[in-house]
Amino acid sequence: MWVKFNTRGEMSSTFSHELVEIITDPDGDGIQLEPASSTDWNEIGDVCNDNNGILNGVTVQSYWSAKDNACIIPQPVPVLAWQIMCIHKRGNRDNPNENIDTVGGIHKPSGDRFWMRQKDVIARIEGGASFFVIGNDGTQSQVIVRTHFPAWAPQGSKFITTTEDSSKADNLLSLPDCGPLQNWNG
Repeated sequence: MWVKFNTRGEMSSTFSHELVEIITDPDGDGIQLEPASSTDWNEIGDVCNDNNGILNGVTVQSYWSAKDNACIIPQPVPVLAWQIMCIHKRGNRDNPNENIDTVGGIHKPSGDRFWMRQKDVIARIEGGASFFVIGNDGTQSQVIVRTHFPAWAPQGSKFITTTEDSSKADNLLSLPDCGPLQNWNG
């Protein structure tokens, strides 16, 4: 009942508060922060009341971390599972306005090679998968989805790119051409 009849954000914040406390101290008699009390528990969520944030689009409350000595909301760390090693454009490769059509690379957990259209990479990234590029200088950059709003597509046109850093070697356009699928050997 303590979660009902509030806004969605208030309900998810309260639920996350209670969830972290029940996971860390199911009986309510073990973990208390100062000032400890036998009647008014001061558990790891209580110390951080009203310290909310958004995680994957959901309002959650932070909790006390002794390791960090602070109220925290842990952020998921993406597993960089899909290494893009080559790209292919249907048109002029040197034209920066020409979209990447296809990418190829290695799926790290399995070691399998992959060949994927840009639209499929976008769908996987939006579904939580993580792609990355390693440049010939050893730098690494995560692949992200951006939206361009050209006059011919006012609703926007999605494309993949790498996160900005000080190296150009780990950019998608710095990778070699995959060529046709049947000729690609990685």
